[in-house]
Amino acid sequence: MHYNQAGNGNYDPAPEVTNTSTTGKASQTITVTTPAPATADFGDTFTVAATSSSGDAVVVTTTGGCTNVGSDVTVTACLAWCITTKRAMATMTLRQ
Repeated sequence: MHYNQAGNGNYDPAPEVTNTSTTGKASQTITVTTPAPATADFGDTFTVAATSSSGDAVVVTTTGGCTNVGSDVTVTACLAWCITTKRAMATMTLRQ
C-alpha cells in the first residue's frame, strides 16, 4: 500500500508512507455428500459426490478395480478399489 498526499496552497506534499501486508491461501475441506456403497458387485455402477468448502468443483478419480466417468463409478474387477476426491491441495481417499 502506498499513501500519498499532494499538498495544497498552504501545505507541501507529505512524504509517501508505505505499508506491506501478506495474505495466505485459505484452507478448505472436502465433504463427501454421496459416498460409495459399502459393497458393490462386478459391473455395478453407482454415483458418488462431494463438495468443497471453497465452492469449487471436486474431481473424482478411481484406482484399482473400478473406473469412472465424472462421478459415475463402475466396478470393473473383483479387487479392492479406491475413489479419490480432489480439489486444489485437498485430498480425501475412500477405500473399499
